[in-house]
Amino acid sequence: MPRNFVSLFGSGGDVLPEVGGPTIFRSDNFNRENGAIGTPSDAGSAWVIGNQTWVVVDNQGNCSAFGNNGFVYLDSGQSDCAIVATIVVSSGDGFGFCFRIVDSENLYRLRCGADSGGIQIQKVQAAAEVTIGTPWAGTIAAGDKIAVVLSGATIEGWHFTSGAWNLRTSGSNAFQQTEINHGFWSAFAQDQRYDDFEIRSAL
Repeated sequence: MPRNFVSLFGSGGDVLPEVGGPTIFRSDNFNRENGAIGTPSDAGSAWVIGNQTWVVVDNQGNCSAFGNNGFVYLDSGQSDCAIVATIVVSSGDGFGFCFRIVDSENLYRLRCGADSGGIQIQKVQAAAEVTIGTPWAGTIAAGDKIAVVLSGATIEGWHFTSGAWNLRTSGSNAFQQTEINHGFWSAFAQDQRYDDFEIRSAL
């Protein structure tokens, strides 16, 4: 298991214990009033909305204005990191993370949903989409966690379900590997909600 993923995220489904864990660069638990997504719970720089409308609803992050390719991100200061969140509502196809973002036409996605083979890594360069690695054809349920681990050109997509973390897909690509903006992505006119977002140091 590369870079001791169990040590990074804990062996029991929760992220690392508060004592002895790696650095948390950015985080948001969304525990605030309903409204604009605004400033995360870590009190760092605000969420940057790249497309569509992102809000807090019932202490969850939510893409509320339905349309194609909504995304929102935080400046993490880190290109190599581990990004993790809980999937609260996973309706339909096309949800997950976006990372190493420059703009809407130049970024990566950890794309989840039936149409994307369960989990796949996508590179978007000059608006052209390319799949990296082999998609995983499985199901992500509400309450599961997803994670993407970035280390240089190496990208790994992970999934926590039924009490264990599983490496679902991986690949390598050097495009934009020094970019530091990471967040959420929503493909279609469907409701996706997230909780317990963290950007941590990668081992």
